[in-house]
Amino acid sequence: RKTGEPIKGATRKEMITRHLKNVKPGKALHGRMLDDLNDLINTAGLENANITWNPRRDRKQSGPFLVDAVVNVTEKASAGFSGGGGISAKGLQEGGLSALLANADYFRRNLFGRCQTLTARVEISPNNLSSKPEIDVRIAHSDPWIGDSSRTSRRIFLDSDSSTLEQIYAKRDDARDDDDHDAHGNGSSDVSTGVNGSGDGTVAGDGPRGVFVKRITSGVEYRRPLAPSWTGTFSATYQRAMLHDDLKQPIFLDAYGSPLTFSGEKHDTSVNMMMRFVYEGRGRDEAQLVVSAEQAVPVRPEMLAFNRLMVRAQRDFRFGRGARLTVAAKGGNVIGDLPPYEAFSIGGTSSVRGYTEGGVGTGRKFIVGSLEVAVPLARDSVNGCVFFDIGSDLKSGVSVLGDPGGTRGKPGQGYGYGAGVVALTPIGPVRLEYAFSDKGVGRVHCGLSRNF
Repeated sequence: RKTGEPIKGATRKEMITRHLKNVKPGKALHGRMLDDLNDLINTAGLENANITWNPRRDRKQSGPFLVDAVVNVTEKASAGFSGGGGISAKGLQEGGLSALLANADYFRRNLFGRCQTLTARVEISPNNLSSKPEIDVRIAHSDPWIGDSSRTSRRIFLDSDSSTLEQIYAKRDDARDDDDHDAHGNGSSDVSTGVNGSGDGTVAGDGPRGVFVKRITSGVEYRRPLAPSWTGTFSATYQRAMLHDDLKQPIFLDAYGSPLTFSGEKHDTSVNMMMRFVYEGRGRDEAQLVVSAEQAVPVRPEMLAFNRLMVRAQRDFRFGRGARLTVAAKGGNVIGDLPPYEAFSIGGTSSVRGYTEGGVGTGRKFIVGSLEVAVPLARDSVNGCVFFDIGSDLKSGVSVLGDPGGTRGKPGQGYGYGAGVVALTPIGPVRLEYAFSDKGVGRVHCGLSRNF
């Protein structure tokens, strides 16, 4: 109550006691009780929890003293609306006003007294190439612990996500500085993001501009700890991907007459099974390893069938005076049906700096490596860094439908180097970097953190 008096909560008793492994009737008190409380707060989504002790004698006056443990729980607000705005990581990669977004959220906590959560979110962001904004919707039901002995969590979700494919269908990064021929012996590949629904050779600027993909994805995801520092995830999803222009009209071909979908229709559908294993090492030298394997199962003949494998590794080495060396690498491969919008894009802030997003190439395979040295410029607030990135599509660009990288004269491999500053803010690290590509072209990169 507002007066501060306790009231009966909505959380079921068993949802609380299952976390108290070190507080059991008739058992000796254990020093790890604080771990139980932290686990209760973090997993059950409570605002606070504490234990008070009430000593008393046994019913027999000559019996020993007993201690009653009383668990006091403070629940968070059960439901509410919120709204706001900000900068999206996806929009920062796309550039322009698309980095801005406004959002409205609804949440419902502690459903049925079982610590489950229902969330709904609507995001609206400007479109650089259209007067019509992009609207994305996300609905999710989360259960932090389904009740098994392995501490498995579950999330059921429905997502609607729109994004530009400029990183695939934009012209080569150095076209303005280089007049050599493209990979197919043609002249300068200035046509890039123009779309052509009829295959008549319409160039960019003669109508609709830009290529966009709207993915509607629904599914279920299970996650559980496997061992110290290891977690595993399994998900099953259904996805429908539709291609459209900046006027929201369906499109089938790019500016060179190549199909935008694998099926040749206005959308592709797939049923995907994915497993991901993550290792996160803590301590002085942090490390991370992510391995994922995804299989698209053709439940119906017209559905996609492919296997995608991805590996990402990163290791931090710390030295004196707060200096840090970060070594990172990632790679992937796709076997089977591969729509161009699912191909790997190489180049940009999250891979090879010094290039635009996707400026190195688009491939069925890829590998990217990065070295970065960071030193503190102002304690706990600003770091300076120098870096070197390199990446390649391993000559797999020609195996992507329509060869969007080769057609647009992208090199397929390249490297970049530069320097920057990282400001440590309450919303996360804000990075401002300047990098040169191996073509000698300089470029500014700005973003929140770095999603390598």
